[in-house]
Amino acid sequence: MATSQSRFVPSDLQRLYEVHSFRHAAEVLASGCREEYEELLDALRGFRFTTQDILALGGNEFTIHSETGVGVTAPQGLVRDSHQR
Repeated sequence: MATSQSRFVPSDLQRLYEVHSFRHAAEVLASGCREEYEELLDALRGFRFTTQDILALGGNEFTIHSETGVGVTAPQGLVRDSHQR
């Protein structure tokens, strides 16, 4: 019997990441929010976080490598909120 992640998370992402699907999250997203789920899959395909990123100095800011140019931080035109709270 196939697990939720093997049925709903593409094999290329399973090779890149250790995949866990709690409470059928992958199935729920794939079935109920298809467009957003595809956006998430595309972002994960382009995301790279390296050891060099972890070791780099710079406080709490780091570079996110993305082959797509959009990256995970600005999907579908979302921008970072700079308002202080």
